[in-house]
Amino acid sequence: MKNDPTIDPKERKALFLERLLDVDGVYVPQFYDVSYHEDGTIKERHLLHEKAKPTIKKQLVVDLDTMPYASKPIVPYLQPVHDRIVLELFRGCSRGCRFCQAGFVYRPVREKSLDTLKEQASELLHRPVMMRYPYISFNSDYKSYLLM
Repeated sequence: MKNDPTIDPKERKALFLERLLDVDGVYVPQFYDVSYHEDGTIKERHLLHEKAKPTIKKQLVVDLDTMPYASKPIVPYLQPVHDRIVLELFRGCSRGCRFCQAGFVYRPVREKSLDTLKEQASELLHRPVMMRYPYISFNSDYKSYLLM
């Protein structure tokens, strides 16, 4: 299907979107008819495709240690992008600040183990183009083993 020149691009997109209905946690808006109350809350939701799920369940990577990571990310060779590493420490936020939706939506906090981080950092640091190792994060100071 992907590279079949006999399939019209619009048809290919439609087939792709239909296949997404088989993936848990994916919402495809064109397969739902939603009406709203004046306050913006959902009044009614009608399924427009037989495979459309009545409820979309959030999918979560629970064990970040076993999740693949990009040790050789595909990025343009430009100094602002290519001369630094990116290492994900954890996902989620334990703070739950009232002004921050992410603190609620991305719960629970899931951390990579210190051993996994050391292994991934070592692999990334040995790439010849790496010149800087910035420490950038919204709240990495809340990482449990940094508090010890």
